[in-house]
Amino acid sequence: MEILKQHYEKIVLGALLLAFVFALVYLLDMVESARMVTANDLQFEAPATKYEQKDFKDSKFAVDTVLGKMAHWDERTDKGKLGFTAELTVPMKSLRCEHKECKKIMPWSVAKTKKCPFCENTIADPGEPKDYESEIAKLDTDQDGMPDRYELKMGFNPQDANDAEQDKDGDGFSNLYEFLVKTDPTNPGSLPSLEKCIYLVRLQKKTMPLRLNGVTVVDKNDKKSWEIAMTINNMRDSKKIGEEIEVQKKKYRILDAEYKTRDSQEASVVLDNDASRVTIAPLKEGKIDEKGKLVLEVGKKVHAPDHIALIRDVRNPNSRGFRKAVGETFTIKRDDAGKKDKGVTFQVISTDAVKEAVRLLNTETSEEFLLEKKARIPKNAYVKKDGSNMSEAEPAVREDNKSRRRRRARN
Repeated sequence: MEILKQHYEKIVLGALLLAFVFALVYLLDMVESARMVTANDLQFEAPATKYEQKDFKDSKFAVDTVLGKMAHWDERTDKGKLGFTAELTVPMKSLRCEHKECKKIMPWSVAKTKKCPFCENTIADPGEPKDYESEIAKLDTDQDGMPDRYELKMGFNPQDANDAEQDKDGDGFSNLYEFLVKTDPTNPGSLPSLEKCIYLVRLQKKTMPLRLNGVTVVDKNDKKSWEIAMTINNMRDSKKIGEEIEVQKKKYRILDAEYKTRDSQEASVVLDNDASRVTIAPLKEGKIDEKGKLVLEVGKKVHAPDHIALIRDVRNPNSRGFRKAVGETFTIKRDDAGKKDKGVTFQVISTDAVKEAVRLLNTETSEEFLLEKKARIPKNAYVKKDGSNMSEAEPAVREDNKSRRRRRARN
């Protein structure tokens, strides 16, 4: 024991050294085994498939196949014991008892018995129930354009047609116009958007500075050799099929020509007048635009495929409005904006003479919308904020002689 007391620290150091040697050997063994591991050793085997693959595009998984008739809500045809029925979300047709001491609601079929089931008093025959959509929702007693239900909701008089031209909230727009554009006629902060403040008056044809003077046949079997006499931008020129022309900074390609004549008689002499036709089409990025094809006839005016849109601001119907072609822009200001407001600019994208509509682009929001010609703009759609009327509905556009001469010169 005396020896252990004298040399115990050596014994402890020896034990620690021995433990260190064992740890070092273990570490070297782990490093060596790690070197022997390959990528294949780290891969897991795919488990066996425990489910069957399903193709959910198969027709048997379609809603109609799975639910069948269960997906269709069939209207009830049985009348039940009381002679009436009600759908899940559609209430039964009913009415209120006419007696003041009762005023209970009963099914229409029960009322046809002419006896109230609650007070047991006799009631008048109600007849057949009215159709809601055609007779109730659209009922307009004073014929001012606003249904009675809407007028009662907004606090108007359904017996007075004058309230259609009035401005209840004082924002400048008449009650009828706010009904048409779906804004609140009782809230001065509920204003129509600028897109709803403009309307299309009409589309006008645009005459092009282009004229077909005649066609000279050089070789009947080779149309490309024919000489086509044209006046382009007030300049005479001769072109051939396949060549390009530029009219008002827009390029067109000559596609085809048809030579024909018509007889006319002058002073007992029969003459052959050139009645040829030439087909051209505009180019978009070097490609032919089939929709914009034009047929030119000798001696006749040529109208552009796109029309000029005459647009007015409903807040200023007395103005001449904006006469704009496709690609051109116009700017209108906000009603409540200050002097520094530059307004919002709209660009004409396209015109449709068949639908009498023009597609516009709001350059501020980059959103397109369709502006259709309305049958009639309401009388006094916009009134001054002092309550006085601005003008009659859709006044005619008048041009002075000077403006008319300038327009003809451009065409």
